Formats: sequence, C-alpha cells, structure tokens
Amino acid sequence: MATTVNENTFLGSYNDDYRDSDHYHRILFNNGRALQARELTQSQTIIQKEIERIAKFIFTPGGLFNTSYGTSNSANDPIGFVRVSTLPVGYDVFVGETFSNQNGVKAIIKAVIPSTSVNSSVGTDVYNTLLVKYIDANSTTSEDTTVSVKFNPADTLTATIRSTSYELSVSTDEQVQDAIGNASFLEVPEFNTFAAGHILFVEKQSLVLDKFNPQFNGTVGFEVTQEIYNTSDNVALYDNSGATPNLTSPGADRLRITLTLKKEADKTAGKTFYPLMKLNQGYVTNVQTADNVLSTLGGIIYNRANDTNGNFIVDERLGSLDLTISTKPDSSDYLWYQVSDGTAFVNGKRYDKQNLAPIKVAKPRNLVDDITTKNNEFISARYGNYFLTDGANTKGLLDVINGYDSVGIYSGTATSGSSIGRARIRNIDEFDNDFRLHVFDVEMYGSNSLRNARSVGTSANSYGNIVAINSNYDIIDKLENNLLFPLPGRINTVKDGSVTLNIGKVYTATASNNSATFSTGGNTFADQEQWIVEEVANNNNLISPPTVSGTPTSSATITGLTNGSVRLFGYERKTAVRKTKTLVVDRTQTLALSGGKFTLSHHDIYKFKSVVDSTTSEDITHRFIFDNGQRDNFYTVGSGKLKGGAAAPSGNVVVTFDSFDHTTGDYFAGGASYPDLEYDKIPYYNTETGATVRLSDVMDLRSVKDNTGDDFAGTGAVIQYVPRNTDTIDIGEVSIWEPRVDIVAINNNGNLEVHTGVTSLSPSDPEGVPSSSMRLHRIMLAPYHLNERDLMQSKYDNRGYKMSDIRKIERRVENVEELTSLSLAEIELERTVIPDRVKQGMTGDTFTNNIQSKVTDNDYKAAIRKKSGVLAPMRYWRDIGLKYDSAASSGVALHGSTIWPNFTETVMVNQDKATGYQSVNRFELVKFIGSGFVEPAVDTYEMRREVDVNHVGEHNESLTSQGDTVVLSQGNQNEEA
Repeated sequence: MATTVNENTFLGSYNDDYRDSDHYHRILFNNGRALQARELTQSQTIIQKEIERIAKFIFTPGGLFNTSYGTSNSANDPIGFVRVSTLPVGYDVFVGETFSNQNGVKAIIKAVIPSTSVNSSVGTDVYNTLLVKYIDANSTTSEDTTVSVKFNPADTLTATIRSTSYELSVSTDEQVQDAIGNASFLEVPEFNTFAAGHILFVEKQSLVLDKFNPQFNGTVGFEVTQEIYNTSDNVALYDNSGATPNLTSPGADRLRITLTLKKEADKTAGKTFYPLMKLNQGYVTNVQTADNVLSTLGGIIYNRANDTNGNFIVDERLGSLDLTISTKPDSSDYLWYQVSDGTAFVNGKRYDKQNLAPIKVAKPRNLVDDITTKNNEFISARYGNYFLTDGANTKGLLDVINGYDSVGIYSGTATSGSSIGRARIRNIDEFDNDFRLHVFDVEMYGSNSLRNARSVGTSANSYGNIVAINSNYDIIDKLENNLLFPLPGRINTVKDGSVTLNIGKVYTATASNNSATFSTGGNTFADQEQWIVEEVANNNNLISPPTVSGTPTSSATITGLTNGSVRLFGYERKTAVRKTKTLVVDRTQTLALSGGKFTLSHHDIYKFKSVVDSTTSEDITHRFIFDNGQRDNFYTVGSGKLKGGAAAPSGNVVVTFDSFDHTTGDYFAGGASYPDLEYDKIPYYNTETGATVRLSDVMDLRSVKDNTGDDFAGTGAVIQYVPRNTDTIDIGEVSIWEPRVDIVAINNNGNLEVHTGVTSLSPSDPEGVPSSSMRLHRIMLAPYHLNERDLMQSKYDNRGYKMSDIRKIERRVENVEELTSLSLAEIELERTVIPDRVKQGMTGDTFTNNIQSKVTDNDYKAAIRKKSGVLAPMRYWRDIGLKYDSAASSGVALHGSTIWPNFTETVMVNQDKATGYQSVNRFELVKFIGSGFVEPAVDTYEMRREVDVNHVGEHNESLTSQGDTVVLSQGNQNEEA
C-alpha cells in the first residue's frame, strides 16, 4: 500500500535534509568521492524548489490553465437520472455508450450507480441508477410543451456494445422516488495546475453531485493527495530492461501527486483542498481562474487599459454578448437568459466568453413578493351603443328589459312600416327630455340597414321613435359596445365582497290612491333621479324622474301615478359576488350538421380537441372553423362550421371539447375566477372592434344565452343586470401582479451575473450591481411575464473604439462639416438677390429661374433646366410630319393613328349577354368605369417666332427666312426638365 506523504517523510525515509536557509543550489560530484543516495534526492529537490519559486510568482496555487472550466449539468442544463430494476455484470462498459427506448429516444450514459453501493460522492444508494444525457427525441413529442422528451417509467432500454446486446428495464414511479428525473453532474476536462510545489497534469474527471436533485448547493474542488510508491505498490518499478521485470533489482521509490474532484463537504481532513466552483440552487460561480500572468505587471497593464478605454465590448464576428431570452423548457415559471459569445474588457482585463451556459431566472410570479394590494379602486362601466328616441314619442318598453326580450326595428314611426331588424334593450335612461335605449345583439334583416330605422318597439303601445343625429338614423357610440370593463393592471384576484355597484332593473307594482311601493328584496335603492316609471294603465306613459316619497331604502314609494299596473326602471346598490369558471375537460357530443354547421349545447368553449366523422371514424377537425361562443355582450353556445370547399362528413360528427361551467354571481375578474388554469393560460378575447383583452384583466358582466343559443329565457340562461352607462364600479381591494427590472452584467472576474430587481408598480433598477461590473442588458419583465414577447429589453452602449475606428469617424465628421458649410452657403446665396452677374467672385445663380438672365439681350442663347438647376446651350428642333400613303405601302395597314402589319381577326369568346354586379358595401355609390380614345392621337401645330432679324454681328445671324416651318427659340428657352 502506498505511503501517504507527511512533513517528515522525505527527511525520515530518504535522508533529504534540504533547507532553504542553507542556500545550497548545486551538488558537486568529484572523483574519489562516494555517491550518497540523499545527494541524488537532494539534487531533484534543489531543482524543484527553484521551479516552485518561479511558479509561485507566475501562477496561483490551484489555478487551472491550458483548459476550459468544464460543464456543470445542473439547474441550467440538468442531466437526467433513470432508475432501472437490475444491472448486469460488467455494467462499467455502459459509460459513454448510447441506449434507446422503444420509441427511439436516445441518451448517452454518463454514470452508473449500482444499488447498495457506498462511495464518498453519492453515499448509500438503494436504487440502480443511470445518469444520462438525452441526445435524440426521434420526433417524439410531449403533450406538455414545457417538458422535454425523456425515457418513461417501465420503458425498455437497449444497446449493443462490442457485439453484446444489453436490455434494461426502467422502474416504475414510487412514492419515495420517481423512476426518471433530473440530477446534478459535473465534468471537468484535463488541465494543468500548480499545486504542492509542482506543475501538475490532471486527467479528465467527473463527479455526481446529487443523483436525484438538479439544484445542488455546495462547493466543488480538487483534493491534493501525495503518496510514496515503491515496488510493493507497483511491480513496474522493478528493473524493466528485460522482457519481464527483474524482481531481483528493485528500482527507486516514486513521489505520486494526484488531484481528485470532490465536494468540499467530502474532503479529507489534513489534505489540501482547492475550490473550483460554487453552486447555489444548481447555478455555478467559478472560484479559481487560470492565472498565467505576472500579477503585478498584469495589474499595471489592466489599470492602464482601464484608464485609457474603460469598460467595453470588442465588436467581433463571433458575437458581442447579445442576450436571448426564452422560457426554460422544463419549467414555465423560469426564464433562460442566454448570452452569446463575445469579448469584453472589464476594468482593463480581457475576457473571451464562449459557449456560455444559460442563466436560470425566476419569473415575477411569487404570490408573496410579486403582488401588491390596492384599495378603493374605481372603474367606469361604459357600454354606449344606444338609440336616441324622442321623449314625447317613447312609450312602454320597460317590460322587455328584465328578460332581455327582443324588440323590433321598424322602417316607420311607432312600429309602423316594415320590420327590418331586431335588438335587445339592456338599459334605458333619460337624457335632455329624450331617452337612450342601450341595445345589444342587434340583427338587421336582409339588405336593410340602420339608416332605414325609424322606431324600436314591440307594438304601437310600446315603442320609441328614433331621433336623427345630423340627419342620420343610427346607433350612437357603437365602438363602446361590450361589457368587459378594464381593471387597473394584471389582476391576481379581486377580493370577494369588496365590489359594489348600482345595477338597473325593472320592478313592478300596482298603484292605488295614485301611489305605488316598490321593493328590491334586500338591497338599497339608489340613483332615484335616474328612475323611469311606466304607467301601464295610462297608455304606457313614461315619467322621468318620478316623485319619490321620503328616502328610499329597500323599498320606495312613488306618488302622482295613475292607478293600476306600474313599472319602475330603477337602480339598487349591490355588493357583487365574484363568479368562477370550472373547467370541464373531454366533453363529447354527437351532432348532425345543418347547413354545414354543428351547434353544441355548452357555452364558453375553452378548447375544441377533435371532430370525428361518426361513420368513418376519420378525424376531420381540420375542416372546421370553430366558434367558442363568446360575444362582446354575452355568452352563447359553441359551434363549428365547415370551411369553404371542405367535404361534408358521411354522417354525424363526434365533437370533443373542453368548456367552462359558470358558478352563480355577478362578475368574473382576475385569476381567482379561473381556479383550474395557471394565470398565463387564462384565455384572451378579441372584441368585434379588433381589440384583444385578457379575460383576467377585465370585469366581465356578460350574460349567458340558453342552451339553444337563441334566447335568454331557456335552460342555461343567466341574465346579469348592469350599471347605468358611464357609472362607477367601486372595488374595495384588488391584488395586482407587479413588473420587475433585471440587469445582466459581467463582473470584475469575468463572470456573468443576473441582478434581479424588486417588483413594483413603478420598478427601478436592482440595487447591489457593483460599480466594478460592466452592465450589458436591462430587462423590464411585465407582470407575471406571460411569454417571451412580454418584456422590454435594451442593451447598454458598451461599444469600444480602436484608433482606426476613430480615424473613420474623424473623416466622416470632416465630410459632414464640408457638406454643412456648402449647404449653408447655398441656402444663404439662394436667399440673396444679386443684381449683378458676379458678386465677390462667386456666382449666385441657381439656374431655376430667369431672375438673373438678361433675356432681352440678342446675344443671350441659353436654356435653363428648372428642375435640375442646369444652364445649357440653346437648342433648335424641327417637327417632321408623316403621312400614310396606302398606295405606296404594302404588307401593312393603318389602324387608328398607328401602322400595323396586315392581320386577320377571329372572335375568341362571344359574350352576348348583359352583365351586372352586386355591391358588397351597400353604402357605396354606383360608379361606371369605361375606356375611350382620342383620334388623332397627335395634334401637330406650328409656332412662329422672329429670330434676330435686325441685328448683324459675328455672334448672331438670321437663321431662317420668314415663313419657314422651323421652330426656333432664342433667349428665354426654358425647359421644365
């Protein structure tokens, strides 16, 4: 067994009494002197000590060089564990080999840990465990897109290794430990280091940190072991000059120094331990760096570089430390911050960053830290969409509000004329002696439009005549037509019992002695100045506001009424109850198509999963367009319609879907109304105006139609009464998700860091970013962070400039200065009126007009091209007329004003039927589009101009005689081009 080295080993066993204080640096051998064994040993010691002194000056003990740090398969990129039932003999050959399951999923075996084995890294194990690195999913997909494809419990794993076939059975999940999962595993490549006074070579090593947990906490490093080996420990130390070791000739002993990868918690007492990296929840921080520079000189160089250039990123083709953010594949609650390759100078030190592992960052989804509570919030209930009706010609109508019954839309007043559409009234209020009838579920018949509407009602005794606005008959405030009222932020929950609102509904009573008493049944009446009373016995006359006796409570007495049946449209103050949606999955209905459409008997469809032809069992989901039943103002049943051109099924269809069941109450709001869904899975809704709203972030007051989808009176119908338009809904307490700011930086040691801020409605940059670090990226994560686009990302400007870059910038600046000076001079000259041709040696003519041209001078022969600002010589041109002579022409013919080769004409398509068109937009005016031609295509004319008849000189002569058909120009011969 090898002897462990201690402080007395070399002196006691090998008589090596070397001391630095003796100052011996050479051992000098001479003739006639006996050779001592200690002298040979001490010769090595002297040489080694001098190397050690140099190494201490250059290297940090335990620092790695001539290598990379290695790979930690933990939180960022966990390695998988697989429990198997049994292991065959010779399982050591599995390491580095590829196994696959019956689905073709493949993985490389990184470590094999048999059951009941004991070692310092893993401890006592009761499971046969493989640590694997998945390399191929074989196009296998997972139903959960956030989970990567892996082996499964009870799988059969196979491999052929060196012509031997192996088969392993994956265990099934147990209560104590799952059959598959993630582990922590570390691999370090071979490297050189300085330790124990020697420059050492260390082989590639790996270590199981935690075989069942990817979030290992602790420090990992290398433990130094020094041992003396002799012939009893290794037969290779005998004389090896022959074919076999000479056992009669033992060789000298050897000093063996090894470094073993270990967790700090497992290190041996008394031995030197060099930490390599620290892991916190599986995330790595490097401890040792490869220190291969003279520290003092390096510090001087670093400081000089930092003083000259500061911190900057080198702009290289390999990358510039850009940031890509994505959701962690196996957990939707975490993000991966992936920084690309690049080179950075931080405080004068150069760091080349390559193959960086992504950094795991938690999304702002903590129910304690990432939520704030706001009190006494107010939202406005705006839903518009009303007909303005004449106060003197509006009667009845209150009887249709409570049941959301349909009323007709007529082309004549007082429901006369034709019925051109229908609508439902949800609220009525008096406005400047007229009435606003707030309607929804409007349907126009045939080609009729709202501009043809003149009245709304059910009969000649219950109607409202529509008032024209700017001569137009239409619905007013149509863009506000929905019952989804925005809440202040991304809402986790609205505290139940904290919402109060005034709802409008119709109450009935019988008036006697000219008064009637109405009751809410518990709630307190409110907004009595907005009440409207209908005297049924008085020809459905409407009174607004009525005379109320005393202060209304849960009952109210109105006086001055005609005896008989009366109705009151009033408001009551109510504490609203929050409703929830229960998700029911895998519902099925077998339905027949009518007009290419099927209609379910369920509302609020969350997901259509499949449509199967019941006759052929063929999945025909792709042939349909689906409707989940949501509308701006109500819920109706879901349906599906065949796409255009799609083949109809052979028989009925079997529809499988998930849908919500609604509890009783008044409103949906916040994540608490969707208890079966994660917050980021709560659906969106697209309104008819094109707006997209997230249903958790609005107060949803929509009613529900019955199970037929036709009305609000049958089974399944729910009528939700609403506040008055523009009224306020009071929210006593609401919890809101908050945003957060993160900073990605590179620290003074070259390590990437993510500094997460504190969530707040107005978040600021995180504190604690060291001033010595260089900030790379700033990320504003939206509340809860729903997806990769739900953030704002900016990169700090850390550009570095070389002298060549500065020279380029200087040249560009000089060019800009020159162009700017010339442009300013040109602008100034353009504004200056110069009476003479030349002023101070510089021309001032832009050649865009004749302001400086002496066109009256007979010697002026020039042309100005206005658009291009060019002065050009005067040009002369002549128009030559052409005439077609049929007698002298052959093989051609004149058609219109052009000459064509002779040809024959044949009718290709004979269309002798008149055609017309149907306008899609009924408001579009009729237009007629045609074609025509002008004959002749060219009109030739002559312009005569006298050209310098009187002047005689060497510069100008008479160019033509009067009467010639040459068109000449002299002087102001300007061109537009």
